[in-house]
Amino acid sequence: MNDDFVKALIHDFVEEARPMTERLGDAFLRMERCWSEGAGTGDILPQVKSDLHTLKGNSGLMGLTAIQSLTHAMEDLCGILTVDETAAGPEVADILLEGGDLLGEMVDLSEQGELKDDHASAILKRLESAISGLKNGTTVPRPARKVTETGERLSVKSDDLVRIDFRKLDSLLEMVGEAMVSRSMLANAHNRLPGVGESGSDPDRAMQLLERSLQGLQEGLVQTRLLPVSTVFRRFVRHVRDQARKEGKAVRLETTGADTTLDKTIIDRLAEPILHLVRNAVAHGVETGAERLKAGKSEEGTVTLSAEQLSDRVLIAVSDDGRGLDVKRITSRAEALGYDTENMERQELLRLIFEPGFSTVEGVSTLAGRGVGLDVVAASIEALGGAVNVDSQPGHGVTFRLDLPLTLAVVKALFVDVADELYAIPLSYVLESFRLDPATTHTVDHRTVVSWRNEWIPLVDGSNLLGAATDRNAPYCVVIASGARKCGFLVQSIRSRRDVVVKGLDNILGQQKFISGVTTLGDGRVVFILDVAALTSARFDGAHAAEGADA
Repeated sequence: MNDDFVKALIHDFVEEARPMTERLGDAFLRMERCWSEGAGTGDILPQVKSDLHTLKGNSGLMGLTAIQSLTHAMEDLCGILTVDETAAGPEVADILLEGGDLLGEMVDLSEQGELKDDHASAILKRLESAISGLKNGTTVPRPARKVTETGERLSVKSDDLVRIDFRKLDSLLEMVGEAMVSRSMLANAHNRLPGVGESGSDPDRAMQLLERSLQGLQEGLVQTRLLPVSTVFRRFVRHVRDQARKEGKAVRLETTGADTTLDKTIIDRLAEPILHLVRNAVAHGVETGAERLKAGKSEEGTVTLSAEQLSDRVLIAVSDDGRGLDVKRITSRAEALGYDTENMERQELLRLIFEPGFSTVEGVSTLAGRGVGLDVVAASIEALGGAVNVDSQPGHGVTFRLDLPLTLAVVKALFVDVADELYAIPLSYVLESFRLDPATTHTVDHRTVVSWRNEWIPLVDGSNLLGAATDRNAPYCVVIASGARKCGFLVQSIRSRRDVVVKGLDNILGQQKFISGVTTLGDGRVVFILDVAALTSARFDGAHAAEGADA
């Protein structure tokens, strides 16, 4: 067999094995929970044995003897437990969990061609020892405390699933976007022909049908890009279990709304910010067992991940039932950094934790306090077109709410003219637009500001910011926001609102500071989509501020 054929076979094996290794990791955690509660595992073990048997057979066919040996030993251990689970305890659970972790790593290494026959040697010895002990009737004490996980799980028949490279979906969506552009061009040409445009005519009906079909195709493709948030939530079950043990705490992870769907591109970039919030909850939010009992709480703390869809937005909450944020400590830290806290409302104070370099943690741990703050979380969410807010009640915990768009592939956009060029602003960032009265502006510290809804916001000259000559005729203000940052973006005129298919920038153009992508209009024009997160950050640069005088 040639190398390309072997690589293709290994790739197919890995694509089938990865979901099974993830399913096994979830199952081992559920088994640990059952054993810690003194309950049987029900139908979990039979499914585990089935997956291990399949992996054993497939890896054997591929000549991946290390994976074959590991799955064989794990299958033998689970076979003994099927007959008698009374000896199962924390040691057996740890071995299975570590074996599951290693199995996932070995599957990845097999595709990279870096898998060695001795990769599983250490865990194999432990598995053999555990098998021998169980056969001889040796029992393992049950755990003194529970580290459990609860939540919703999806059950989809494998016959209903088709694996497809996500890049192909991207290409198809771009093709549909181009088809819709072509349809608009055709409609424009059709409307210019003499004698057409009569209501109910065959050409008009054909154009309407074509538009509906393309719209339906676009919506269908967008739906195929959506994945349940369970694909990212499930990653944190193990993190909470392991990190809670290191902290000497008892913590349970709960999930709700796990079937809520999000665009895959967003889900892929959510893992890091959510992981940071979960780690903070375990390290700093949830108290020790003794502290919780003293406060009248249960010894076991809870971290909750929840999701729900509201129209074209998805709300994800990361919360804990711990001690809550210390407002006094936040105020003290803020004053030490030079913030004027005297006139700040409570919510403004809480939002300071998202400022770069702001931390109330005096030391570091394996989980947090190592210089990566919540400002990184906020920046990551805002880069996705979202916003993050925090709420806290003393003694009752903290809740971080992430407000995210459903998809980044198709967005509603506001079209504006800046220095005689057309630009698109994603509507999810737009708070309001209005004609600016120069008499309402003021100059503060050489910056022009305007009062908007009882709040002073800076004005940014769009033409200056985008590299054109300063446009003296920019009478309209578009109030844009990214997270807590707001500014008034000055434009020549405001055009229309419409859905657009977002395309990435061509590499030839390089990195454009204030541009997040492009779209194509029905007449063939290419329009830049503005990066609002970058625009609102740029307001701190005086060179880009709108010129003005004291009113």
